[in-house]
This record gives sequence, C-alpha cells and structure tokens, in this order.
Amino acid sequence: MLPPMALTKLGTGYSLGDQEIDEQHHELFEMTDRISAAVASRSLNVAEELAALMLYASEHFYSEEALMARIAYPDLLTHRMAHRAFTRQLMRFTDQIHGACPPDWNFFGDFAITWMRTHVLTGNMDIRRYLLEMR
Repeated sequence: MLPPMALTKLGTGYSLGDQEIDEQHHELFEMTDRISAAVASRSLNVAEELAALMLYASEHFYSEEALMARIAYPDLLTHRMAHRAFTRQLMRFTDQIHGACPPDWNFFGDFAITWMRTHVLTGNMDIRRYLLEMR
C-alpha cells in the first residue's frame, strides 16, 4: 500500500491560491491519511472515516466547482466528471464494507491516496495555472 501523503508535507507550491479551497484540500489529505492508516491497521474505523470523507468531499466539490464556474474555467465539466467518478468509487467501497463480499483493502487505501495525489497535484494545478494567467 502507498504511504500517506499529507498536503502539509508538500509545501505551498501546490496551493491553488484560494484560501477556502486550499484549506479543504489540506483536510482532504488529512482524511485520506487517516483512512490509509485505518486500512493498514484493519481498524473498524474505516467505515466511519469513509463516511466522513464522502460528506466532506461532497462539500468540497461543490465549493471547488463554484469557484471554477465563477472564473469560467474551461475544463469545469471534465473536472466535475472526475469528482463524480471519485464519489461513485467511494460509494462502491461503502457498499463493499457493508456487504457480504469484503473489500480489497489495499486497493481502497491506494485508490484514495492515488486519487488525491493525481487530482489535487495535477488536475488542480491546471486550475492554478488558469487563475495565474487571468491575473
């Protein structure tokens, strides 16, 4: 399984430049790290941490998509589709946790960390570049 990766360890070079969104990204990385730790220890808190992540991610996606709409970000729809895909995968994991077929814990832990790294550190940096070009 991939090691945790809190946004605080990444430095300000990965900041979007919007305080609210940057704080939310920080919290999402922290939540992902907690899930990774819960998965690694086979903790019973995984379902609780996953539910919290789903709720917080939903709120974050709303804020981030509102920002993209305000600035007329050209890839808003693609970004929104990525958000929806992430949410659907989290829902699948939730179904697996509560179902008869146990989830693939390593895949789950790796998925959350990989998605955050890819989405925030790649996809969101495109938004950052767009914001900087606007100035």
